[in-house]
Amino acid sequence: MPVIDYEQLRQAMKPDLISQEACNFANQLIAEYHIINNADLAEWMNEHHCNSHRALRLWAQRQLSSIDKDETRDEQYRQIRHLFQHDFSNFLERVY
Repeated sequence: MPVIDYEQLRQAMKPDLISQEACNFANQLIAEYHIINNADLAEWMNEHHCNSHRALRLWAQRQLSSIDKDETRDEQYRQIRHLFQHDFSNFLERVY
């Protein structure tokens, strides 16, 4: 019997829906990196239909399948932060 990844299924059916878990991770990144809610990050991400905070929440939602579900929440956040630093290092260098 095949294993169903419900997170991937949900993303395929409703790509703009953001889970509470993704929202929490994004909010931590917003606070840690002092990301202001303007259009700069959203434009850099080519998410022209939303502001920077929503764009980061959408990004966090897409990353959930990349992190280890068996880890503690702190370790999961560390993994998300590492992905963020990797994906957004050029933006962070330009802004900060």
